[in-house]
Amino acid sequence: MKTRAVSMVLLMIASALAGCTSGDPDGMDSSQIDANTLEMIEQLLNNSIDAEWINDRGDSSQFWEISLEDDQWLEVKSIVTVLEYQGDVMSYNSFVRSDEGFAVSSGFSPIFGGDYSWCTMGFGGDLPCTNEDPDGDWTVSEWTIIYRVH
Repeated sequence: MKTRAVSMVLLMIASALAGCTSGDPDGMDSSQIDANTLEMIEQLLNNSIDAEWINDRGDSSQFWEISLEDDQWLEVKSIVTVLEYQGDVMSYNSFVRSDEGFAVSSGFSPIFGGDYSWCTMGFGGDLPCTNEDPDGDWTVSEWTIIYRVH
């Protein structure tokens, strides 16, 4: 009885594979794919793979900035700056700002391309963005920016 079951399983596997070893039924093999088609397949695969998250960290002596190509855009997971204020340490949600004035603290940049830089706090008027307190009340201990480029 076991021999019949084993034979039946082998027969089902063999019949499922029948015809799989022959050539392409359309008569086209892989040597006939041109360079343009291969490039399109490569672009499709590259665009379908998610970019890796990057976690950049620094302190007050380091400045963060990134330049994107015209076909790239920025996605930000979080930006946090650790400040020392009157002897206390506190976390402050920060953002990145493009040279054109677009700001992102979490989510997607509204434009393709551009130059972005880290900004602890934004003010109106003469100090639109700063990483140092103009009054000297707080200082940056460290910062972290989690992002990816698409």
